[in-house]
Amino acid sequence: MVSRNEVFSFLDKVRDSKTANIFDACKMLENHFGMTPEEAKMDFYQWAQQLQREEDAKNQEIDSSINSGWTAKEEEVQETSD
Repeated sequence: MVSRNEVFSFLDKVRDSKTANIFDACKMLENHFGMTPEEAKMDFYQWAQQLQREEDAKNQEIDSSINSGWTAKEEEVQETSD
């Protein structure tokens, strides 16, 4: 059985290479790791979900940073107007 880290690393390399269509990833997993179509789909889905969680966390961090910047600017404006 192939570890999740191996599969995710493989998929990251495929995505980063920009030489292969990520829509062929399931077939690539089947061929490279000898997976069944169902296993390949499940691992691909889990990998895509992880990417989404990472993207959501990054966006939340950016939103938080922007909001704290606005709060600081609003406080500056209030202090100068008092």
